[in-house]
Amino acid sequence: MGSLATTRAGERRVLPPAAILALALLSALAAGGAATWTALHQPWLGLTLQGVFARDAPPRIVEARGPAADLPVGASLSALGTGQGAALALRSDDLVPEPDAVHASYPRWNAFFARQARLAALLRQPRLQALLADGRQYPLVPQARRPLSMLPALFWFQFLCGASSLIVGAAIRAFRPEHAAALHCFLAGLFAMPMAMAAAVYSTRELALPAAEFRALSALNHLSAMLCCVAFVAVLWLHPRALGGRAPVVGAYLLAVALWGVETAQWSPAGAATANLFITAGYGLAVLLSVLQWQRVRGDPLARAALQWFLLSWLLGGGALVFLIALPPLAGVGGGALQSYAFGFLLLLELGLALGIARYRLFDLELWWFRALMLIFGSFAVLLLDALFVLAFRLDTTAALVLALVLAGWLYFPVRQWLMSRLFTGARRLRLDDVPALLQDVLARDYQAAELLPEALRRLYAPLVMRPLPQAQSQVGIAEHGLALRVPGIGVYPAWEARFPGQGRRLFTRRDAQVAGAVRAVLDRVAAYQTALERGIEQERARVAQDLHDDIGARLLTLLHRSEGEAAQTLRDALDSLRLTVYGLGARPQPLADCLASWRAEAAERCEACGVQLEWHEPTPLPALALDAAQQLNLSRVLREAVSNALRHARPRRIAVSVAAHQEQLELTVTDDGAAPPPERWRAGLGLRGMDSRLQRLGGHLSLAAAEGGGTRLTARIPVPPV
Repeated sequence: MGSLATTRAGERRVLPPAAILALALLSALAAGGAATWTALHQPWLGLTLQGVFARDAPPRIVEARGPAADLPVGASLSALGTGQGAALALRSDDLVPEPDAVHASYPRWNAFFARQARLAALLRQPRLQALLADGRQYPLVPQARRPLSMLPALFWFQFLCGASSLIVGAAIRAFRPEHAAALHCFLAGLFAMPMAMAAAVYSTRELALPAAEFRALSALNHLSAMLCCVAFVAVLWLHPRALGGRAPVVGAYLLAVALWGVETAQWSPAGAATANLFITAGYGLAVLLSVLQWQRVRGDPLARAALQWFLLSWLLGGGALVFLIALPPLAGVGGGALQSYAFGFLLLLELGLALGIARYRLFDLELWWFRALMLIFGSFAVLLLDALFVLAFRLDTTAALVLALVLAGWLYFPVRQWLMSRLFTGARRLRLDDVPALLQDVLARDYQAAELLPEALRRLYAPLVMRPLPQAQSQVGIAEHGLALRVPGIGVYPAWEARFPGQGRRLFTRRDAQVAGAVRAVLDRVAAYQTALERGIEQERARVAQDLHDDIGARLLTLLHRSEGEAAQTLRDALDSLRLTVYGLGARPQPLADCLASWRAEAAERCEACGVQLEWHEPTPLPALALDAAQQLNLSRVLREAVSNALRHARPRRIAVSVAAHQEQLELTVTDDGAAPPPERWRAGLGLRGMDSRLQRLGGHLSLAAAEGGGTRLTARIPVPPV
């Protein structure tokens, strides 16, 4: 296989996954190398400065090393100069990581970059004077290049987030190319890389960057952020159900580029906040699309669980990005270093997309997804209340935080518990503590051992489909991303698979598997007990049959040899009944043909002794049916009683026995041409009641009717499943 893979002749060739991932890694390293080179090729003073709340106040020195090693830590650096002419006063807002956070209007935006140009030109001077707020002055000799070790951890963090987003997006595209949303996942990662790299350079600058360079990096960051937002919204437009065609997606990308051009040309009435407004609107659109997608997949639990991955990552990652990056500039509040750390949420977004499209552990989402979501909303509530108390009511930060926690807790916990009780009542029923009550109810219904497990699964999960598995199952397991639950059989009975729990409204979870395992373990013991009980009954029946044969049978046979006349005939009948009883107690299932041959011989012998003609009719060939011991015993006695009644009461000249089998029903019909009264005038005696009782025990029934041309027709029917 070469560097390009082809599936069939004539198809568009695509790069194999390994090549796509390699290119993504190389692209990330190239972008990271370019950003690192840009960050290092700046003059270095050796200072780490921190702005204060007042934007026009001088920044404070928090670390001094290298050229600035003599400067006192904790002092305020009020100005920098060359020693000739007036020094340039420093302001805290010179250090803002994102300039559009506090300079949204174009005049202030341009003034900020003008100051950056003056500061950058000043830093390239061979010698400087640092002026502290208390009047002290210190000489500085800037280094031409920033040492690699002096790049802060925040720079590498943003690089890692951007590179990881690109690689995750490329992996989604490489391994799930059949998904329409995979391309936009890749584009989201692709746009995230320059967005993060540009921000990594200017947000970790020591003091200033050349204005043209800073503007280019900021413009690249804004364009990438807007396109990245469109890509994420496009994923939700297409995944897990396509809400429309590709034209709106292409239009959204073009709109992002157009608005970026308007912002860059300084034609937008929103100023430098245009990108942030666009991202905020994109987040709101995503919320709307998520509602539409939820409606689309409400009948597909697998797609709904995949959507939950996306929503979890979007609501957490996207919400945090909007909260920390887009909203503060719109409110005129700087986000500080938190805006740089917000790129971690961008990586979270990509991972959520990957897990949702890969359908990873969808069956584990139901409950903890809700808990994570409620945690997100609770955290946002605390942050919003805290900011409200600090900014609007000017409370102390500690008091504001405590009050925000108290109020959010009072609102959060009751709402959470109410939603839990409303949304997860079904999940709460599936607890191990509930297994005894369920088993007691199932066992009280007197199901057969083979029915215990499927009946318990039906009661537990209300699945749409239940089917036995042809292959053995070693342990309880969740299959097909939670659509199916497979449970090993109990005793000698097959394993079962339940599909689409809750009438197809949800997926199986690990809690379901735990409960099913506990139920199966108990039912396995019940089945073992029933099997042992049946084995004991069979052994006892065999012993009784052997005793009857060896003891009672031998004694009756001895009496028969010593008797004559009517007594001898009575003994013969008793021996026949005893032989039939013994045979029924110990008989194994026999083919229908063998049973019919035995019954025909006995009926023919009795009819011949009474001078009555016997007509025997059976289908050729006989169906492949087998009769168990109970069926053999009861049918033989029903047939014997029917022939006896005809011979005794009707005095017929002919008796006809017909055998029929259809739709898993065995039918025996005995017809005579005697002179007995019509059956509706009969009074049921012991014989008729006995025949009817025997057939009912077999699940069958008895019917009587007058025969055509005179006589009586008796029909016995029982269900007999095929072999």
